[in-house]
This record gives sequence, C-alpha cells and structure tokens, in this order.
Amino acid sequence: MAKNGAPQIEDGYTRLANELLEALCRLKCSNAEMRLALAIIRLTYGVYGRKSAKIETRELIEKTNLPGWHIGKARQKLIDRNIISISLGANQKVKTYQFNKYYKNWKELAQGPKPTPGAKIGPGGTVVGPGGTVVGPGANPTLYKESIKENIKESTGAENPAPDPAPPPEKKNPPPPYENIISYFNKLTGSNFDHRAKETRAAIRARFKSGFTEQDFYDVILCKTDQWIGDPKMIAYLRPGTLFRPTKFEGYLMEAKRRKKVTISENQRIKERSFRIAAGILRESGQEACLAYCQDKRINGEEFKQWILKNTN
Repeated sequence: MAKNGAPQIEDGYTRLANELLEALCRLKCSNAEMRLALAIIRLTYGVYGRKSAKIETRELIEKTNLPGWHIGKARQKLIDRNIISISLGANQKVKTYQFNKYYKNWKELAQGPKPTPGAKIGPGGTVVGPGGTVVGPGANPTLYKESIKENIKESTGAENPAPDPAPPPEKKNPPPPYENIISYFNKLTGSNFDHRAKETRAAIRARFKSGFTEQDFYDVILCKTDQWIGDPKMIAYLRPGTLFRPTKFEGYLMEAKRRKKVTISENQRIKERSFRIAAGILRESGQEACLAYCQDKRINGEEFKQWILKNTN
C-alpha cells in the first residue's frame, strides 16, 4: 500500500475501544508479538470492523516487516497466551485469525529460567556466580562477552547466531485509475468532472485502500446512472462526491450487484425464449426462414447452434 506520510481518516481507519487499546499498552510481550497483534487487528477490525478474517502469512510479513520464522514464533506465543485464535477448515489453505478482545482472559508471560544454583543478583542486574565471578552486564566487558558466547554455544551449538534474513522489499501498489473511472462516469452521465480534482482523487483513493476494485466503481456508476439519470429530484446527486462517499459506496455496490444478477437472469430468459422461437421456425418453415428471424433478432448464430445441439441430444 503506497503511503505519503500524511495519514487521513478518509483513507481508512480502525475502530478500537479505548479500553482495549489501553490493555495493549500495558501488555508485556516481545516487539514481534506486539507488531503481529497490531497487524491482526488492522486486518480484522480495520476492514469493515470484521471480527475475524482469512489472512495469508505474506500479508503479515508485509504489515509487520518481520521475517516468516519470526511470524511463526510470535504467532504461537500469542495463541498460547489466548490473545489470538486461529482456525483452519478441512478444505481451506488460508488460516482464519481472530483477536481476543476480552483482555482479562489473556495469559501472563511465563516466568524466565531461574538463576544457576549458587548465583546471586548483584547491583545493576549483574549475576554473581559461585566463587564471585561476575557475568552480567555490569561485569568486565571482555568477561561478559565470553560468557555470552558460551551461552550461545551451549544453546545453539554455534558461536554466533544466524543473522535474520533480509526483509522482503515493500510492494508499491500502482495509483488508482482516477482518469479511467471519471472518464467512464462522464461518458455515462454527460458530465465533465475533472479526474485531477483533489476531493475526487481522495475519495477514490480511500475506497481502494478499503479493498474495493476498479470494477466496483464501474458497477456503482452504471447502477446509479440508470436509476437517477431521468429523475429530476435525484439527478443533482449524480456526482462523484455522492457516489464515492465512504458511508454510501458499499451500499450502492451491494445494490448494483443484486441488480446485475437480476439483469443477467432476465437477459438469459429472453435469449432462451428467442432460441426456442428460432428452433420452432426452423422445424416448421426451414433454414432460410430461421436465418431471417435470427438476423432480425440479432441472435448469435454460433450460440444458437450450440443451443440446438445441447437441447436435441
């Protein structure tokens, strides 16, 4: 997602209760766990306020800028602490994530390992081992480094841990097709709106960031133009500022999709009726009369031929 460094609510926002946000502020967790939790909130509550969502790992990598193996480790910690839950259906390949807003059910961090027997905690967090050997941050730098190397060697079998893989390059999405959308709008409505207008671009950009597509804009424009173009009361509202408004666009789109389904169904019925009439003419009056009827009704000859083959077997 392209970012200009000047966030605006109009470009999309996440509704989150202050009580939950304050609980996140108090949460004791690693940097990776917090980044992953926020990314899951963004991809659930931040998209139409949905409580759960199918999220691919690549999306989490993009949102958090964490390598994949960090994602897996942090995800398991959040699951163990009852902060998130994940489900995967029998025939599903993408996991469904849900953030647990009931923060009082979150589990605390597990206690860290106990100090070595005989060791004591010294000033500044240093660990004084048996015999008075100081091996903590306040110790002699050379001795402290050697101690850290020994710990790494024992736990990983290597003197130095493997470096984190380089994060994947951030994907830059192309800008929305402002000119295509407004040109289509002007063509259908006979208007002359400028695709470079600041308010128009902001509205289109915000809808794209919310997950809508170019085809969604065309569907809304066609639907509302058909409804309002001949209505003296509504034609004044036939403008980008109304159609692309955040509180209206999704409702208009749902209406357009229902209308499209009805239109396709009706067109199919009309075509079916024309094919049946043409088939009757072919039986009763022959091929020449049938061809004349098909030309008059603009029936596609190849489609009619396929229909005949399908319905005579």
